[in-house]
Amino acid sequence: MSLVLGVDGGNTKTVALVAQADGTVVGAGRAGCADIYGAVSPEAAIDAIAGAAQSALDAAGATGDDLRTAVFCLAGADWPEDFELHRRELAARLSLRRPPTVYNDAIATLRAGTPDAVGVAAVVGTGGAIAGRNARGETWHLGFWPDGMAAGGIARAALRAVYRNGLGHDVPTSLTGRACALYGVPDALELLHRFSRRGPKPAAVALVPVVFEEAAAGDEVARAIIETDASRFADAVRTTAAHLGLAAPYALVLAGGVLRHPAAALHADAIAQGVPDAVAVRATWEPAAGALLLACDEVGFDPYPARLRESLPAEAFFATRSDP
Repeated sequence: MSLVLGVDGGNTKTVALVAQADGTVVGAGRAGCADIYGAVSPEAAIDAIAGAAQSALDAAGATGDDLRTAVFCLAGADWPEDFELHRRELAARLSLRRPPTVYNDAIATLRAGTPDAVGVAAVVGTGGAIAGRNARGETWHLGFWPDGMAAGGIARAALRAVYRNGLGHDVPTSLTGRACALYGVPDALELLHRFSRRGPKPAAVALVPVVFEEAAAGDEVARAIIETDASRFADAVRTTAAHLGLAAPYALVLAGGVLRHPAAALHADAIAQGVPDAVAVRATWEPAAGALLLACDEVGFDPYPARLRESLPAEAFFATRSDP
């Protein structure tokens, strides 16, 4: 009963960690998509979550009955029925002594950038994830914002600008030539054909780095796309903070693959400027470590950062290793 489990489940991967009270990671597991809305079926997503957790337990030589607590931070944990499904299925599949704690995956990012998981996290990835928590432990998020955000939204806006430019509408943009070169087509109309014809489509999100590069080079259309996306994130952050009654200044943890681009400071700065009551910080741990720290918080463990950092799995699991 000196062990805790933390799991971060996203659309790309699910990572589970089992650790001792001092922060030493003694077991890790990995699986695929954990999103019950994004996987081939909800059952497949839960299989991935439970599989990663069971692998971590097996590596630790432990069972679900040995855990003080288990915390799951999951993409697709959006509505009350989603949380109920996860708690029921994961408790049964892992033979947990007590019901698990389930959060939306952005809460792991919030803990990864703060010592107390109080504030708002904005994850700019393939999609956008925004969630917050106040000092009373209350959380709030909206899994389905009305505006397309992050890489998907940026890519769609860029393609729309290229199509309109190719048809003689709106102002010229350097995105047209870059997009045509990227996808190997002669003009914007053939690009439209590629993305609207029957059969497999190109990956739209491959255009996102091009948008950042052209924005940094001074293209007004590209810059407007980035600023519009950032304004939508800022709107979502303010809404989340208002629902939780967060007082200024509160922490705003910025994370996600899109913000790793060398020119992404434009996006991050625009989000921060749109949320004047927040203090923007970057997540210093990977999300799975954030989930594990939440589990430690829940049972009063005070892990040593050095122990956690030194015992984290290899780079196959994590990209960075920093103190909380």
